[in-house]
Amino acid sequence: MSFSFRNDEFDQLFKKVQNEVKSFIEEKGIELKGELLPENLVMWQMNNAGTYLVHPSDSCPEDLKDSVMEIIIKHNPTI
Repeated sequence: MSFSFRNDEFDQLFKKVQNEVKSFIEEKGIELKGELLPENLVMWQMNNAGTYLVHPSDSCPEDLKDSVMEIIIKHNPTI
């Protein structure tokens, strides 16, 4: 048996980051290669302390990682 726990506040913040990354890609006219979608440029994981870690995904192109990280930082309520 497994359980899924939701954190609505985190979900909303993560969705804001994904939407802003998507808008950034569209506004700049950036074409992503292959099947890569703008919302897949950001990922999250939870560390052993239970803290959500949000960062550019492994599939995020190197030339976009700094811009994606700026968007993540902009929406980080702990900064």
